Amino acid sequence: MDTTDEMLMAYLSYSEDNYRKARGADSLSELIDTVQDDITSKCLTIKKLDNYGMFKVENKFGSVLVDVLNGGVNIYDTKQHALAKKDLYQKFDNNLSDIKVLTVTLKKTGYHNFGDVFNVDKLPEFTKLAVTAWLEPKSDDDIISSNIRNVLIHLNKGIDVAPYQ
Repeated sequence: MDTTDEMLMAYLSYSEDNYRKARGADSLSELIDTVQDDITSKCLTIKKLDNYGMFKVENKFGSVLVDVLNGGVNIYDTKQHALAKKDLYQKFDNNLSDIKVLTVTLKKTGYHNFGDVFNVDKLPEFTKLAVTAWLEPKSDDDIISSNIRNVLIHLNKGIDVAPYQ
């Protein structure tokens, strides 16, 4: 399983109640099929934001950031939801092959690679400034990655950035 599989398991787990209420997806198999339909029809878009495991999942109701880390997965909407990977693997144990199929569908129809989405030249100026402000001159890659994640999380929450006067 790769980070995309783990991101999908986390998103499915996070959104399960909403899909059950709104779309009648009563089992994990139905949930996976429904999300696959949403990806295929472009009602649900997923963008990979970096090379480390940060994704933005978006539909007509809003967006969340899904951050796949070594020990777990964090989902950020208006707050942080931490999910342990072992719990996700346990929950989806009988559906891992379906998750793989969903990942293939995502990569064919709605998945955007890091290079397509996170191009520094395409970022608004205030985002570049925010990222620069968080980076330290002698930072290693892990700290830089962590700082960029923090900036993305805060920007996704809708922080109003005004120029300093």
